[in-house]
Amino acid sequence: MRVIQQHAIGFQVKVDLYWKCYAYGDELKPHIEFLDGIMLSSTREIAPSCIENVEELIERQEKALAQLETKRAIVKDLIAKGRTLLENPEYAMQVTKQKYVY
Repeated sequence: MRVIQQHAIGFQVKVDLYWKCYAYGDELKPHIEFLDGIMLSSTREIAPSCIENVEELIERQEKALAQLETKRAIVKDLIAKGRTLLENPEYAMQVTKQKYVY
């Protein structure tokens, strides 16, 4: 009976580990997609000889900065969550396996 109980506790710990790590990855996904979108829209090549294109790029850059600023607190919270997960060696191994960790 004791062996089954220890096995169940170990299984419960692993389930908790995977749940927290996947939940963290799911929280990160929309923000990473958001950043990818900003990078894509703000790094488009332009012809510098055309002033309208330069002005449009400047406007996009300013808009991107404003959007990033609105996400600052959320990103700081996500970074803190990630650091907390990484403090536990078992969590760290699982979190680093996810494709969201850069």
